[in-house]
Amino acid sequence: MTRFVVRRLGVAVLQVLLVTFIAYMLFFVISSLTGADPAQRVAGKGATPDQVARIAALLGTDRPWYEQYARFLVGVLHGDFGYSFQQRLPVSELLFPAAFVTSSLVIGAAIIWMLVAIPVGLIGALRPRSVADRVSAVIIQIAIAHIAFSISYVAVIVRSRALSLDPRMEEAARDLGASAREAFAHVTLPLIASAVAAGALMSFALSFDDLIITSFNAGVGSSTLPLYIYSRIKFGVTPEINAISTIVVTVTAVGILASTLYISRRNRLSLVTEPEELT
Repeated sequence: MTRFVVRRLGVAVLQVLLVTFIAYMLFFVISSLTGADPAQRVAGKGATPDQVARIAALLGTDRPWYEQYARFLVGVLHGDFGYSFQQRLPVSELLFPAAFVTSSLVIGAAIIWMLVAIPVGLIGALRPRSVADRVSAVIIQIAIAHIAFSISYVAVIVRSRALSLDPRMEEAARDLGASAREAFAHVTLPLIASAVAAGALMSFALSFDDLIITSFNAGVGSSTLPLYIYSRIKFGVTPEINAISTIVVTVTAVGILASTLYISRRNRLSLVTEPEELT
């Protein structure tokens, strides 16, 4: 066990060294080809050559690349990742808050999904090929994967719409005697209904067209339509594939036409009711 851990740590260290070395070499190649000298960029376009040379000596960019790379590695070991002249802050102060937020999100999501995934896996192992196993494989596994992939799109769309709402409208409903649930159902929900519908359509389109996530989570006998089309199209485009494609395009066109007619009808009604309200 100790040898395995040491071996894995050694491989990780080699990977870090290789990645940083390649990044440094790309930096020097791009700088030499484009003339994007860091000292010149810090000094500005109107700086004299002497000023650029002094800044290069201060930054250490006038030294050989291997010496600069060694200084960078020593700094990393001491927690010093350099200084951002664009943000005017140490790089560590920019990286660590973002790393903390990312780690908290990843750990929280991992805990939640493990609490769901472990019972699903145990059901499939204890009762293989049963109804519960099929339901967990088809509905829970694929559904959880698609929800985790699409929930961010819906959250961003609904949040952008909710931020534009006036909170006084819901407060007015509460003052008129409505409960919190009634105020949400009759005031807030109709106002964010368009954003909810847009998020639902986007998540549906992404989930319907998804192939990679489904292929990793689908079990035997739980192939979705994209997986079926992909498996069949390997052997050629058959009339069955043409029929499915025609149905998908037709349904999409009908949906777009219906939404366009609905929006135009609402716009006409709003134009008719506005003069009546003014009179």
